[in-house]
Amino acid sequence: MGLMVALAGLPASAFAQSEPDTTRKEIKVLGISLDTLLKVRPPKVDTNYIASYYSHLHLRLLAQGHDYFLQLIGKQDHLTYKPNGASSFGVGVSYSWLSVELTTKVPYANQNLQASRGKTKQFGTSLSYNGRRVWFNTSYQSYRGLYLNNPEILEKDWFTTHFEYPQRPDLVSRTWYSSLYYCFNHRQFSNPASLMQRERQKKSAGSFLVGATLIYTQIKGDSSLFPRVVRPLFPTDADLIDYRSFSYSLNAGYIRTFVFRNYFFTTLLVRPGVSLHNATSVSAGAETHSLPIRVGLQGDSRITVGYNNGRYFAGASYAVVFLSGNLEGANILRSYNTDIRLVIGMHFPFKPKGLLHKLPGF
Repeated sequence: MGLMVALAGLPASAFAQSEPDTTRKEIKVLGISLDTLLKVRPPKVDTNYIASYYSHLHLRLLAQGHDYFLQLIGKQDHLTYKPNGASSFGVGVSYSWLSVELTTKVPYANQNLQASRGKTKQFGTSLSYNGRRVWFNTSYQSYRGLYLNNPEILEKDWFTTHFEYPQRPDLVSRTWYSSLYYCFNHRQFSNPASLMQRERQKKSAGSFLVGATLIYTQIKGDSSLFPRVVRPLFPTDADLIDYRSFSYSLNAGYIRTFVFRNYFFTTLLVRPGVSLHNATSVSAGAETHSLPIRVGLQGDSRITVGYNNGRYFAGASYAVVFLSGNLEGANILRSYNTDIRLVIGMHFPFKPKGLLHKLPGF
């Protein structure tokens, strides 16, 4: 609400539609005008289905939380490791080609759980491009310090004699994820609208998608990933301390936005795929094994619910990226990265002034 009140005090000139300005000094690189190169123009869409706000300033408050599951699955049982993750909140600003988000961890979040679940150090960064036809995303996420989420595999009545979960502060998980997709129905379906940025879906529409993903995964510990008591259940990987894999997959899927009462919407996305895994493992004796290239499953899904009336917008989204591949023998490694995102904000016509006015493309 404070954001809305502050914006209400902006001068009327700030809400004026931007007009071409021939008085600005043109900046060229290798003979190419940066204003021409970076200028964002409204896309060619079916205006019965999509409303575009590409000459608007977009301001938003956001909160997000990440979670991660790592499962090591054998014939008889499985281990599930998780981080004691932290939530974050922040602000975001978008105009023309520039989009910036600044977030910070929620103070004291999950500190009351550190005694029972341990402390996790996490780091993540991402870069994305959501065009009309082509969507690209690349992200990196790391966790140091995991806990065993199913301690009953160690002792049937674990919590009758223990307060805390079994903790592995030495465990490190790193994931690099990149995806590239093509959207077929780009004139009637808007992915930016489902992400609550520069457009609004006026009528329900959907599109088939096709693309590819690349995932690099590393799981590493100072000792075996399998506690001593359960190693007989995983004989081929009992001494595994380091696992690295590249996964290359081809995906096909479908995304659709359902519009209710003009301004409310729900977007559903699913993109399953078949992948090839190229992995190596390191045992406690520092012996490295190159595992055979194997076929696995990879995909992601997302659900978004929201409201967008052309001035104010709000919504929540839940996304999952999953990967499944083989270890040695019949053992399987599966990982799930989940992301929850809450957004509230507004967008309005804006004419840059001062320093902003001098930026190429503005």
